[in-house]
Amino acid sequence: MDNATQYQTILERITKKEISHFSTADRNTMLIKKEMDKAYALTPQTIKNHHVTAKEYAMVSEHLQELPGVNATTDWERSYPFEGTFRNILGSVTSEKQGIPSEKLRTYLAKGYNRNDRIGKSGLEEQYEDLLRGRKEQIEYTTNSKVM
Repeated sequence: MDNATQYQTILERITKKEISHFSTADRNTMLIKKEMDKAYALTPQTIKNHHVTAKEYAMVSEHLQELPGVNATTDWERSYPFEGTFRNILGSVTSEKQGIPSEKLRTYLAKGYNRNDRIGKSGLEEQYEDLLRGRKEQIEYTTNSKVM
C-alpha cells in the first residue's frame, strides 16, 4: 500500500468505541496535530483562522517561546462588497485551501510563493498578480539534527 492508502485504511479501522473516551481537549489536540502533519517543510501552515477568539490568540502568543516553529498571525479573505458587479472583469483569488493551482505550481514556486498562497485566478486579479501580491516577510530557517 502507498502511504495515503495505508493511512486511510487505518482511519477506517478505528471504531467509535475506541474513540468514545477521548475528551474534547483530546479531540482538539488530534485535529491540531492532523493539520500540522499536512504542512510542507518550512512552509507556513494555518491551523485555525476562523472564529479565533482574542483569548485563544493571546494564549498562543504568550507561549510562543515554548512552541518552536509556531507563530500567531492574522489572516485575510477577499470580500466582494458588490457581489457580481464587475466580478468577471475584476476576477477572483484562490483560497488558502486551494492555494496555487497544480498547473501553475512550478512557476509560482520559482517566484517565491508557498503552495498554500492565494493568487489571482481570473480577471485583473490574475493579470496583475505580480503587482498585487505585495511583499512577504523574509525568514531564514536554520535546521540541524539536534532534538530540543
